[in-house]
Amino acid sequence: MVNKREKKPDIFVLSIGINEYENKRIANLTGCVKDTLNLKQVLQAKFNIPNSQYKILINEQATRRKIIRSFRNHFSQLKNGDIALFHFSGHGSWEKTSPAFVEAGLESLGGRNEVIVCHDSNVPYIYNIADKEIRWLVAELQNTFEGSPKEIHFVCLFDCCHAGSSTRGINAPLIVRMTPSLKKVRPLNSYLEGQYSQLKKHSGKLFIPPVNLVSLAACSPRESALEDQNGGVFMRSLIQVLSSDFLNTELPTYANLFSLMRAFTRQKSDNTQTPYFEYFGTFNPNNTFLLLEKSKAPLLPNVIFENGYWRVVMGAIHGLQKDIIRDLKIPIYDPSDMENPLFYAYCDRIELEFTKLKEIKNSLFKPKDFQGTNFEEFRVLDPKKTYLAGLSCSTLPIRLNIESEDVKIKELLTLELNSDLYRNQFIFTDSAKYTLHITAREIQILCNRPDSLHLIYGIKKIDQSAIRHILDQLKQINRWEQLMATPNPKKSLINPEDIEVCFTYQDYNKQLNRVVFSTEDKINVGLHYKKKKGPIPFVVEVKNNTSRKLYFYLIHLDHKFGIYQKHENYPKGYYPNDMNTEIYNSFTALTGLGISDDEVMETNDIFLLVASKENLQAPHAFEQLGFGKHFGKMVDSIEQGNQTFGNSSKKTRSEFSATNQFKVNWIIKKIDVKLIRVTDNA
Repeated sequence: MVNKREKKPDIFVLSIGINEYENKRIANLTGCVKDTLNLKQVLQAKFNIPNSQYKILINEQATRRKIIRSFRNHFSQLKNGDIALFHFSGHGSWEKTSPAFVEAGLESLGGRNEVIVCHDSNVPYIYNIADKEIRWLVAELQNTFEGSPKEIHFVCLFDCCHAGSSTRGINAPLIVRMTPSLKKVRPLNSYLEGQYSQLKKHSGKLFIPPVNLVSLAACSPRESALEDQNGGVFMRSLIQVLSSDFLNTELPTYANLFSLMRAFTRQKSDNTQTPYFEYFGTFNPNNTFLLLEKSKAPLLPNVIFENGYWRVVMGAIHGLQKDIIRDLKIPIYDPSDMENPLFYAYCDRIELEFTKLKEIKNSLFKPKDFQGTNFEEFRVLDPKKTYLAGLSCSTLPIRLNIESEDVKIKELLTLELNSDLYRNQFIFTDSAKYTLHITAREIQILCNRPDSLHLIYGIKKIDQSAIRHILDQLKQINRWEQLMATPNPKKSLINPEDIEVCFTYQDYNKQLNRVVFSTEDKINVGLHYKKKKGPIPFVVEVKNNTSRKLYFYLIHLDHKFGIYQKHENYPKGYYPNDMNTEIYNSFTALTGLGISDDEVMETNDIFLLVASKENLQAPHAFEQLGFGKHFGKMVDSIEQGNQTFGNSSKKTRSEFSATNQFKVNWIIKKIDVKLIRVTDNA
């Protein structure tokens, strides 16, 4: 019997393009209205969005009042499961935030709002629209202030810049979408209709409401968003990706979309503009763009041409060890053909996020047979295109247990293990931590414990697709294991003892407990969990005792093989000071540590704090969902398994080269939190 296809969610779009500004001190632009028209053309062609669900405001239509009113009225039609896309092309800027946000610890001293500049902005009594106002508007739509929030998938596209006066020189005919910042401090009651002021008055505290959204921005905070008469460089890159032949049959994930857009934008801007990707709440960057269908292509790292060389979008932060890639032959794929590698390549040097590929005889890749010496046959990839690399973390030891006499099952497994997607991914040994258990009817992943085998995940099916599915889940486990095992580099320009980490948690007596360490690379924290008392809130802080600015990132590895970023997805550098810097606060995120499965008595959550001299350009890329609600269970089909983790073999960026013997710019500190379930009366 064929199941009825579920109704696809509705997509509502509010698109804003401002070329002309009322305030004559704000320079007019040329390509913003073009952005709105081009975006509408590609989105309606791709997703069949009716005009009634697509609203455009241009020039004098895009006043502060009309943007806010249209935001509320247009998106008020959204139902549970629907999708909202908010697009803005125009000037961006920044302004001094209200001191109340600084006093509440929501902004550092001298904090500022990032703003979009409306048609009538900066005329008397008319403010820009601040990032905190957009957060509040999204929270209104998602009903996060009430007990039953609406599940609305919210996407923001900003082709503007917030770089203040720090613009850089560019070549004509590109111009900058930035207007000078306002020096005047903005009062708290000026945000929307005074909601933040009322919140502070009635609740006694100020907070920015939690939301679930993804934001793709045209450039990083210290760069400029560029345009010409044909539109913004950022929006043209988005439209190029969505219009490409590769997407005729499937859509990219957000992480993959961003990676492609980043490559195109930097190419169009002479490497002066780098798009930025951030998301909030429970949003998963490996969801398919606009959530309309699941990506069918294997999730492999991108290969892009940047700064004069080809590189794989993977780095040491994601767990690949340098010895693994010495003399490693890496298959390179065209995204439209994942069965047949175009070429093979070697790694030259591994950086924090990227791996440089080694050139061979003035050409990047050898032909498929990898044996010939006829260099005239070598082909060079198109630097304007993005490719995929058959590269992952190091080999995962597996114990193989086949309880079936069916020769075909063994042949299928052997065929997949020898394919380019899985070759060199696993090594089979009886002493392995994990077992691949296969019978005539099902296939399982088991964890080998001293006294028993523990089910991690399985599928009640045995064919080629089921084998591929399980091997993809083993690759996910491998990434988790390698990231957890990432050691501190032997040579670093950062002294680990100069980084002081503080883990604070609130016990069930409402007491705050602080664990501080600096000389150790790792600490262990034991907590007692009571189901009726609820999750245990915590805060992770860091103190920079070096003499230089550093960037900090917090990565959470949960016991179901999920990997999540907990740092703010924004490139803030922290200078040495005597104060602790808050990296993650579960109190404000309304979350905490707990044990969700009743039959589980003990879990371990690992937090990796990364300190780096350089900011990560795409800190989302190592994330993966893990097994979620299917952890420890058997599923009937691949489709059922994908309902939880979708493309669970998420893209990572992992590797470091054996040829680089210089000091690196990063170190890692680990917090191992063990949760032990106790009775509620204990």
